[in-house]
Amino acid sequence: SAQTASAQLGRLEGALATVGINTGALVADVVQRENGSTAETDACARAETGRGGPFVPVNMATAASAEDLRTTLRRWNDLVVAMSNLPLGVPVENMRVSSSFGRRRDPFNRRHAMHAGIDYAGLVHAPVLATGGGVVSYSDRNGRYGKLVEIDHGHGFFTRYAHLAEISVKIGQEVERGTQLGLVGSTGRSAGPHLHYELRVGNEPRDPLKYIGVGKN
Repeated sequence: SAQTASAQLGRLEGALATVGINTGALVADVVQRENGSTAETDACARAETGRGGPFVPVNMATAASAEDLRTTLRRWNDLVVAMSNLPLGVPVENMRVSSSFGRRRDPFNRRHAMHAGIDYAGLVHAPVLATGGGVVSYSDRNGRYGKLVEIDHGHGFFTRYAHLAEISVKIGQEVERGTQLGLVGSTGRSAGPHLHYELRVGNEPRDPLKYIGVGKN
């Protein structure tokens, strides 16, 4: 029913709101792209002139309910399309988080420092996966990050995958959630084989585990 669909949509939008995601802006972007691609189809539809058939009165209450359901489902579908690019996935499979986001003791000098991402401890050459769709904006060695891949997911979202042993993608390449970006390594400022994973909105680091939690739920 329209009421059930609306409730489910509300739960989805509420979950995304917990990490500050503006679903209105996401849906508006999808709708804008779809409107551009369907302009020609709409023009053809308007050109049709052959019409007819018997007159059948409309039950206005039923029609309103059906329209509410169609509106909700359209928004649901648009939001699902937009979410495919959001970094809500897991960058590695079957690996434990060895260092969380936030303040911690630096593994080299033991001084307190800000950790802008999370670390996954794992075996060398385990696959590293894109957590959302987007475009590769960086793919090379980068100082203390070692071999680094960065993805631009749109709407100000960026993810970084650091200390890679190998890189599998190039700048400008389009990727989907689950695309292999490289292999776990220990390049750069690294104390052992692991993946350093960052999620940024604009240039502000955010806790990736909160977004991963939204994706799982």
